Amino acid sequence: MPQSRKKSKRSLNRKSSYNLPENGTYALLLMLQRSATIKVGSFNKIFFKKGGYVYVGSARRGLRARVGRHLAKKKKIHWHIDWVTTNRSAKVYKIWVSSVVGAECRLAAAIAEEADEVVRGFGSSDCKCQSHLFYFTSRGRAELVLSKLGLSSYKSWP
Repeated sequence: MPQSRKKSKRSLNRKSSYNLPENGTYALLLMLQRSATIKVGSFNKIFFKKGGYVYVGSARRGLRARVGRHLAKKKKIHWHIDWVTTNRSAKVYKIWVSSVVGAECRLAAAIAEEADEVVRGFGSSDCKCQSHLFYFTSRGRAELVLSKLGLSSYKSWP
């Protein structure tokens, strides 16, 4: 007689990004479990409060690989966000995606209007945006903002 098995929650990892579209604009909802001062490239050190952060990026192709890379803890540091995602207290909680390619700066501007704080200059060295990283005092409020902007969410992970 077959035994029933409980479905286990799958961890968010590089392999689980397979169900994302191949290109588009994305927002990572990151949680920092504790405050941290993190060295970020030419910024030197930035103090990050405990809580929720939304990082906006895009990929004209290879979105799955890009997000998978963001999820990896061990990687060569390339983008500003790599400094944060490799920190022990950082965890990607949810991924939000729009299939619209090239909407990264418009999305960042819209999120900036709703965010509790803007991490100035972060992730925006190749554009004129004030930032691509935003702090929210509550994860729920960040999710509400992202859903109002029409992005699709991909699974919530513990």
